[in-house]
Amino acid sequence: MPANWVYTQIKEFRFTSGSDSFDLDRVVHRSDLEPGVGKDGVGGTASPVDAYLDYIDALYSTAVAYNNGNPNDLVMQYLRHPRYNGTGSGWDQLLGNVSTDWINYAEARHRNSRVRSYIDPSWGVRINVDHFGTSAHAMFVKNHGVGTSVNRGDFGGRGGDWCSFYAEWPDNGDEFASGLVFCRERLAKINVTSSFSLSDFIEDVDTLLIGRQVRGGVQINQAIRDHIGGTRHLRRFGDFFTVRHNGRAADAVATAKTMLVSGGPELDPVLNTLRLAVLGDSFPPGSLPAEKLDPFPQGYADLLLDLPGQENTRRAAGR
Repeated sequence: MPANWVYTQIKEFRFTSGSDSFDLDRVVHRSDLEPGVGKDGVGGTASPVDAYLDYIDALYSTAVAYNNGNPNDLVMQYLRHPRYNGTGSGWDQLLGNVSTDWINYAEARHRNSRVRSYIDPSWGVRINVDHFGTSAHAMFVKNHGVGTSVNRGDFGGRGGDWCSFYAEWPDNGDEFASGLVFCRERLAKINVTSSFSLSDFIEDVDTLLIGRQVRGGVQINQAIRDHIGGTRHLRRFGDFFTVRHNGRAADAVATAKTMLVSGGPELDPVLNTLRLAVLGDSFPPGSLPAEKLDPFPQGYADLLLDLPGQENTRRAAGR
């Protein structure tokens, strides 16, 4: 089922009851995204986004009550637990493991109320809270690279997804000899299965924008509420392009290529090891001639040139 669908028909059949006969559809429903009007939905007014925002508020209050560490940091630790944590996961090397005592404290209060995903109010796709929380933690702890350089904060967000996406290219080489065409067809698309979906990109982009606010002193629950519950999500891609790449396509190309090939990551042995592990060794980007490799990061830049225009169109249409 496409990521932004809640219902889809999987079968049409003929139903007969006595002398009556009519067609019925068998439908699959994502109940975790839209509960419908069952007993738990009657009289309810909270949207999936509202439930998520309330959950983050409650989690922040729990972190304050814990009184042992930065509440913003603790919230992000809990969001990334347990999927993006643990010895040998890579995240232990990139960010360190989460606090077991804090997780136990928070689990006792939020295990049964945990919000794992919500529907993005702009694009209608499912946003995975643990992936966002992990990328946000990387941004909060490590910040992002300066200019076209990259660091662990970049890799913990879109950089890791970008390297994973590159690693898919060889498996699709017969269909997509051009890296530019591969990006245009598969990078950050709603209804295309890839390791770098539109949901992933939204999570990564929001990470940088929200993470910068938190690093500047805003509480994480307020930063998320301002972004998702307010109007900032309506211009997220344009803001990201300006903040991270100075609004320059050439900078976006250079940063994307640096993450794949060398530059910043090789200055950090841990980051370089993780980067190479994700890329694999069957199609190392550093071994490709420029005319083969360069169109691939150009595809990333083209996406960032296109999405702000789509945002402008959607805002003008009131979506």
